[in-house]
Amino acid sequence: MKKFKICVLIMLAAVMSFSSVLSGCKKPQTLIPPPPPDETLAGYDFVTDGKTEFKIVVAANADENETVAADELRIFINEACQTNIPVITDAEASDGERGKYISVGRNALFNKSGIAVDNDRLGTSGYMLVTKGKTVFLIAGWDVYLRESRYGIIYAAYGLLERLISLRIFTTDCYTYNAGPTVAMKNFTVTELPDYDWRAIADRYLYTGLRPYQRMRLMSLDLNIWGGHHTHYYVLPPTEDCGFYNSPYNTYIKGDKVYLKDHPDWYNNAGSELNFTNEEMIDEYIRRCKEILTDNPRTSLVYFGSMDNVKGPDDAHLDYAMEHYNTNGAGLYVVFINKVSAALDKWVETEFPGRKLFYQAMFYHWNLNAPVNEDGTPHSEWVIPRPNVTIDFVPIDMPSWVVPMDAPANSGVLGNIEKWHKITDNLSIYTYGANYNMYMTNFHDFFSFAPNLKLGLKYGFRGWYEEITAQSVKPSFNEMRIFLHSQLMWDTSRGTMALMHEFIDAFYGSAAPFVKEYLDLTIENNNANVASTKLKQGCYSGDSAAKELYSFEVVYRMSAALRAGEVALEALRETDYPLFDKLRNRVRIQMVTVLFLVLSHYQTYFTRAENIAMIDELEITCARNGITYVYGADLGTGIRNNVEKWRQQNF
Repeated sequence: MKKFKICVLIMLAAVMSFSSVLSGCKKPQTLIPPPPPDETLAGYDFVTDGKTEFKIVVAANADENETVAADELRIFINEACQTNIPVITDAEASDGERGKYISVGRNALFNKSGIAVDNDRLGTSGYMLVTKGKTVFLIAGWDVYLRESRYGIIYAAYGLLERLISLRIFTTDCYTYNAGPTVAMKNFTVTELPDYDWRAIADRYLYTGLRPYQRMRLMSLDLNIWGGHHTHYYVLPPTEDCGFYNSPYNTYIKGDKVYLKDHPDWYNNAGSELNFTNEEMIDEYIRRCKEILTDNPRTSLVYFGSMDNVKGPDDAHLDYAMEHYNTNGAGLYVVFINKVSAALDKWVETEFPGRKLFYQAMFYHWNLNAPVNEDGTPHSEWVIPRPNVTIDFVPIDMPSWVVPMDAPANSGVLGNIEKWHKITDNLSIYTYGANYNMYMTNFHDFFSFAPNLKLGLKYGFRGWYEEITAQSVKPSFNEMRIFLHSQLMWDTSRGTMALMHEFIDAFYGSAAPFVKEYLDLTIENNNANVASTKLKQGCYSGDSAAKELYSFEVVYRMSAALRAGEVALEALRETDYPLFDKLRNRVRIQMVTVLFLVLSHYQTYFTRAENIAMIDELEITCARNGITYVYGADLGTGIRNNVEKWRQQNF
């Protein structure tokens, strides 16, 4: 049988040439769209021949969000316009209304401006850009208790940069702009509100600090939030080894006291969840929350996280729920959240006047089914969430993420959402962007995400959280998924394919056409597998890299596309090796999928030397990029174990 050389890059005698080589991160834009109605040309320049009279102004006591916004303005303006715009305090802005300023947040210039701001409408993420005189004001909602601008002030900076220099951010270190040493100024009357005020994604690519979250217009889970998913045992740990992972930095936090030995009745029989019928437990839970909130004065959102297991209340606890509240496990949990939140609100009103708390509770596995009768009425008045309590709906068992939630395959999930919507308008959702049984292949939720977001708006979802892979980088377009999903969370009207192609063009440079071909092949193959019922594409869909799902012909075509992409980058090897190396590495991250499939199923098509070359390439690429897991529960040994096995097979 003819041996296809899909593992070793063979340079073509005539390297493909292009009229221009794309940098992959700073590609100039050739078409400038006409200004929208909320901005007009001001009739003078922002920057002229690399020089600007404008200054960025912050308050002398600027808060962290305002400081970040000013810094981002300075970084991008200086790079794009080849200038050196200064950042000054409002005390130094001596020209007053006659000055040329970019005013960031609540400072002396803003206080004198007379600009009216609706804090409630702007929420956490909304912002305004307003021109008065020759000053552009960047304004966000204001936290009255903490006396600081909300996160919208950072997004205001990016909004201004989009309008002045056509800035587009794809990853932390990959962005494009259209600017030069001369840039015209505009007048603004902009108010921009995202479709989802609260947006978060958990993925290893983001876990390097706050800047990746900020540039993607996402919230990090440690910002003014206490708690998180599966955190009950931090409040009342049963044993010394119980705690929770603080996801943004993946650190394990333990409680300072254990309770199971002295209070076994505070937990269910399996020791896997609290006993929500026990009033002594509830009192202690409230007391511990007061301690935590006192130690964390910036916290405004308290998150109640169900433990990560299927077993919830014991049968006796469910009998209690039915007898006292005429409800199920979810209803019992709402009763618990209502009791705790009411007690904390009363306490905060006395101890911290002006401080407002909001609550979010995870409904997951045992407590997912809404406490609602078939006619849409609540089980009882007890199960209606309090006004400042948000239900975080977590459909981990949804059959398919490749089709929208309102598709027939997911009818049970949609029906449950409809029931929750009957008793509350405060809903958020926790979704999944990976198959946790196999990280090595693409998870094709790309085209269901936008319809799901739009459906969420219909049912009153205010926040959207997506878990991708917290443990490990994976070779399945995760950077693109983060960009795509963050863009759609902000504006659900954006086109999915247009965003994906925009990302690929910027991120992969001259390899982009071939990466698009590779992506199309994986989507086509995935759709065929789903249509033939070989693959369900839930977030626990079994082995999505099984041989029956990827024929040798498909794998060969995938490989050929990516190898052609590498060839297309060769022109950069001599002219800009660091960029060549960066772009080739990005292509090779996707190539890990191909190598994994070949080494798992098709080694007999190749010689021993070719197999070893493939093993070496996969191992080097994975080590360079932090790809360690093959599936969610392999404790980071999956790649290493497979490499050792493959080497033994070729020994």
